[in-house]
Amino acid sequence: MGLSTTITELRGNEKLTDADREKMGTDGQVMLVKTLVHESDGVPITHNYTEFYNTVEEAEAEAAKWKSE
Repeated sequence: MGLSTTITELRGNEKLTDADREKMGTDGQVMLVKTLVHESDGVPITHNYTEFYNTVEEAEAEAAKWKSE
């Protein structure tokens, strides 16, 4: 079984204009994808869980907590 996480700051996309960022707001603009990989009858199965946070620090804290469980 394997656990991994990916954090993406959506507002950090270089293609966004200032107008795009204004429309986005600031809430929930950090995406955390938790990935769980395990095997069932020799077949690898991957589950992705996506959550959104307001800051990278919040997402990092949740990622660390999830990996330690």
